[in-house]
Amino acid sequence: MNNFLELNKHKFFLAFKILSLSFTVLFVILPMAISIANGDYPTWTLFISVFLLGSVIFPLFLVGMTYLTWLNKIWVKKKALNIQPFDELDRIGFATAYINEKSKWNFTEEIKEIVIDGYRIQFNVIMGFPSNIEFRALVKHPKVERERFMAFVASSKQDRIYLDIDSLIKVYSPKKVDNLTIEQLKAELIQFAQVMRLENFEPLDRK
Repeated sequence: MNNFLELNKHKFFLAFKILSLSFTVLFVILPMAISIANGDYPTWTLFISVFLLGSVIFPLFLVGMTYLTWLNKIWVKKKALNIQPFDELDRIGFATAYINEKSKWNFTEEIKEIVIDGYRIQFNVIMGFPSNIEFRALVKHPKVERERFMAFVASSKQDRIYLDIDSLIKVYSPKKVDNLTIEQLKAELIQFAQVMRLENFEPLDRK
């Protein structure tokens, strides 16, 4: 997980270029053009100051804040992976995987992933107060009657299973897993896959 910057340095550079170009147009070129059209010519000192602020300093600040936000998520994920039974995921078949590798707009992220009955189930964290652990299964929207689908959505919340775009998520609270063993976790994930199969959720291959 320490290679986040290496995986995304080209995406950070792209984000900086887009932000720099956008802020240059919005806060430098347009205001200066309007001022000149009104006969109010800015000094070179003002022009250079505004240009540096809009084109360099502000975009760097936003990119830096984004990076710090992701560093915090990585720290939370590492902390979660040190909590039993999640520190033993490798024992039940989880392996390192990467998501959003081909995306230009989403950061590539290192995760843990397992395939159960054809379903790719990904370990990650849901940032919040407090942060929770998620096991996200990538699925296609089932072709079933609306009433049955809504009944499934309502009943699954009791097991902390939630529907998201192209996925179902099983959520765990790090503060409520004291008695959960790695064997029990594996059994619950197998049951999770069985429920998806029973409810006609087809696996979706998406990264």
